[in-house]
Amino acid sequence: MMKTAVLAAAAIVSVDAFAPAARSLRTDVRRQVFQQDPDQKPLTAANEPEEFFASDFESMAPEEKLKDPLVLLGLGSIFLPFIMILGFQATGVI
Repeated sequence: MMKTAVLAAAAIVSVDAFAPAARSLRTDVRRQVFQQDPDQKPLTAANEPEEFFASDFESMAPEEKLKDPLVLLGLGSIFLPFIMILGFQATGVI
């Protein structure tokens, strides 16, 4: 009996947790957190400034990117399982 009452109370309390917040409140909070100007146009490719932030890795040539150990590790972890499956099937292990 007590367990049922506690579960019912918890269900009633949790209903408000899933109710959507007021739209204007969310918009105001988002503007305060991200300090958005309501009159500012959104950034697109057409109105992007010529000089933009780019990391050192982004400005590297593709040949230099392939020499990075993390890139090699990522590519190997993606393609190695498929190569192993093909090898196992070709040799009859699978």
